[in-house]
Amino acid sequence: MNIAELATAILARAQADTGSGGLYEGSAWSLINDFAYHRQAAATSRPYATFHIPSAGNESDTFTDDVALASVFMRVVVPMEDAGDGGTPLTTASDILVRLIGDASQQGDLTPTYGFHRHKLSDATTDTYTHMVLVNQSEAHDDDAEEFVFVLEFEVHVITT
Repeated sequence: MNIAELATAILARAQADTGSGGLYEGSAWSLINDFAYHRQAAATSRPYATFHIPSAGNESDTFTDDVALASVFMRVVVPMEDAGDGGTPLTTASDILVRLIGDASQQGDLTPTYGFHRHKLSDATTDTYTHMVLVNQSEAHDDDAEEFVFVLEFEVHVITT
């Protein structure tokens, strides 16, 4: 397994959220303006989301082990000011966070129909993934940039076969 394959699987899951109120519609982002790996979008494109798979600083991070624990951080950035669409920044942020976390807790078998919590990623390789698990959530705001920043941390085991 490598980080690029994991990142591709995460992006594919986000783009699969095409249901009512979803992140993606047709061939473009709908609820957010961008969802990118480790790249900050321009302030004019808020709301947007990024994700990152940080270095854990241990040997499993080289992905040479047959099982690696990967942390995935997702960052949602929304403007503090109303966008003029009748919504509020916190309503917008809440809508995005709901779609990223998912609806697993609302499903009888705990399998989400959208979102990442309890979702099993898949990709074109022979690697397998355990369920992604939301382990932390935090919020901050940047008065200078006039934006709210919400961070979700997920963990997933990647098993190389």
